[in-house]
Amino acid sequence: MPAETSRDKGKGIDPRNWGAIALEEEEVQPDVQRATLNEFNARRDLEAMREQNAEYEEPEASEGDQSQGEGDNIPLPEDDEAPPVSRKELLEYLAYKRKLERELHRRAQKEKSAPRKRRGRAASEPLSGDIASLIEKVADVDTRNRKAKEAARKASEQASASKPSAKYQDHLPINQIGVKSSLGKAFRHVQSEVSDSSYEFPSDSSSSSSGDASSSDSESSSDSSDSGSSTSTSSSGLSRGSRRNHKRRSRKNKHKSRRSLIKPTPPEKYNGRADWLTFQRFMTHGLNYVKYGYVEKPRQVIVLSEFLVGKAYTFFTRNVALKPHKWDLQRARLDTFVQGRLSVKEYVSELNELFSIVGTDGKRARVVKLFNGFKPSIQRALYRVHMNAEQTSWKKMVQEAEYQELAEN
Repeated sequence: MPAETSRDKGKGIDPRNWGAIALEEEEVQPDVQRATLNEFNARRDLEAMREQNAEYEEPEASEGDQSQGEGDNIPLPEDDEAPPVSRKELLEYLAYKRKLERELHRRAQKEKSAPRKRRGRAASEPLSGDIASLIEKVADVDTRNRKAKEAARKASEQASASKPSAKYQDHLPINQIGVKSSLGKAFRHVQSEVSDSSYEFPSDSSSSSSGDASSSDSESSSDSSDSGSSTSTSSSGLSRGSRRNHKRRSRKNKHKSRRSLIKPTPPEKYNGRADWLTFQRFMTHGLNYVKYGYVEKPRQVIVLSEFLVGKAYTFFTRNVALKPHKWDLQRARLDTFVQGRLSVKEYVSELNELFSIVGTDGKRARVVKLFNGFKPSIQRALYRVHMNAEQTSWKKMVQEAEYQELAEN
């Protein structure tokens, strides 16, 4: 037989579940029950706090009684049961509790946002003597390295300060010549040969001969001293550094004594004629003459000036010797050079000669100069066959210009 179900369901009171007791309508409401439960918990917490405070106060009272005297025991009236907590005290307690919670929350947030203090370094034990000496050695090495770097930096600054300024270097004639030009390559070849340290120039012939004699005497005397020192090193008095210097001097003297057995041929005299091959031959022969003739550097220009005649010597005395920074080049002639009455072959030949002397920035610049120097009629003919200075090569433009010249004639 199925179990009997309750008739009253829903929000009403079940007679079989707490329905037998007489409950008022307000007591059945959930909000009222929740408020009553909170009030009960608050009263219980408040009574617990009172009991805890009473436990802390009793020992203090007993100590005060002992200070007055052991015999004076005044009986205290026993308290009856604590009076019930009023509603006002309960509300004050709840308000104080909420205030305390807010204060605790504020302090926790402040501690999180506050910057953390660095913990102090714990005191270490004193270092041993070996470790302390090792640290001092490392510090000394760092100090020496720092001083060496500082000295090197000062030396480099002094060296850079002693060098000629960039403005002065720009006015030098050698820097006004194109690097890729034949003349520029020849001058730079001269610089590399003169700055070569494979040979040294003696001051004069007499000093060189006397130097050779003195070097041979020093070699013989050093050989005798070495033979004498082989018996007893203590009596020789030569240190390791002096031996190294002696070997270096002997090698240097032997290097100086290596001379060419063929007398250098002097160059042909140059009269200043505007011929590139003649000038290049004079430069090459003159360089070999001063190099293999062992002419010292300050006298090389003076020696070569003896082989200049005519306009070349006049130009040297007026411009080179007195005002080397005011040399002029043929770049102005190159800028204004055009075909004019010349044929295409003559114009191309002279233009190539100017390019070899002055130099250009590249192949395209040469083609542009070639096209701009042609006659207007040849330029118009080149445009008709779709040729221009920006796209056509040197070879094709010269061939087409020759064809157009033949067609005009």
